[in-house]
Amino acid sequence: MRSGWGRWSRVAGRWTRRRGVYRPMQRVAVPVVILATGLLLGVEASAARGGWEPMPLPPTSTPAPLTERGDAASPWAGVYAVAPDLASCRPGRLAPTEQARALALLNDIRRLHGLGPVDWDATQEEPVMRAALLFAANGQLSHTPSAHWRCLSAAGAQGAASSNIHLWVGSAGSLPRRSEDVVIGFLTDIGNRVSGNIGHRRWMLDPFLKRVAFGRVGARAGAMLHDGAALSVVDVAGGLNDAGGLGGSARADHWAWPQGVYPARYFHPEAFLSFSAIVDLTERAANAAVDYRGASVSVRRADGRPLVVSQLSFDHHGYGLPNSLQFKAAGIEPDIEHEVLIQGVRAAGVPRDYRYRFRIVP
Repeated sequence: MRSGWGRWSRVAGRWTRRRGVYRPMQRVAVPVVILATGLLLGVEASAARGGWEPMPLPPTSTPAPLTERGDAASPWAGVYAVAPDLASCRPGRLAPTEQARALALLNDIRRLHGLGPVDWDATQEEPVMRAALLFAANGQLSHTPSAHWRCLSAAGAQGAASSNIHLWVGSAGSLPRRSEDVVIGFLTDIGNRVSGNIGHRRWMLDPFLKRVAFGRVGARAGAMLHDGAALSVVDVAGGLNDAGGLGGSARADHWAWPQGVYPARYFHPEAFLSFSAIVDLTERAANAAVDYRGASVSVRRADGRPLVVSQLSFDHHGYGLPNSLQFKAAGIEPDIEHEVLIQGVRAAGVPRDYRYRFRIVP
């Protein structure tokens, strides 16, 4: 993920601002895997649960030997309590401090959106670590890894199918992203090549999410480095229907990205903004009863100057809450309050307008 927001605000000055209010057209999204050094390779866990197989990266004619053992010179030094051994397909174990940082960051993000915190799910540690091992060992990313993949296991396949997943590929002299940056990459979703697809963000900001685990495995493959990661977002024990009576937790009737006083590190100027209405905190599926067909969106600065709103779309996919409105707004500037007005929504059959504000701060 590029970190150009901070540099832009100090160097390049203001973005171009235009006027406009747009109405959405419903879209049909087909997730696609991309390969670009240092970028999030974005696909959606829910799509894999429906049997969709993402495009793998092109295989090499001769697989490169894998040699990561967590030595002192490793780019991943300090990440593990037990270093992975790729030659024997052992994923190792993350250091407790690394686990704690990933969990604390996710909960800080959820707090900003008025959502309840999530707990660490020790039962998913092995699946997410073995999923990360799969991506690192094969240099490929998939929610449904095939039988010929190196280090394939039942636990790894489960972790791949029930998580937000990530793969970074870089040269031997480069440094992998920090675990916190991987989680932030899921939030901004700028590495997702499908226009308007923000499924990773929706899983992370799901009011019904209760437990997560984060896994990460790095490997040396010849002259390249592979860094795989997985963040569990589907409760395998409770399931998508929240068996056991686990309801959602939220302080408002919606969540929006961004909203309120929002740290610049959690924002990216190229990302889609998004909104999901919350109409029922007892049953996830009931939140599909939100009609955006007549909705319009406008964004204004505190001084009343409107921003151009474009690429507006909506869907009812089951990535977290089964309703989402997403759009872009040109001219967002740091340290300036912006107001978003969404009109013409029908939530559970009731006409609704929504208004919220955000300000991006250092």
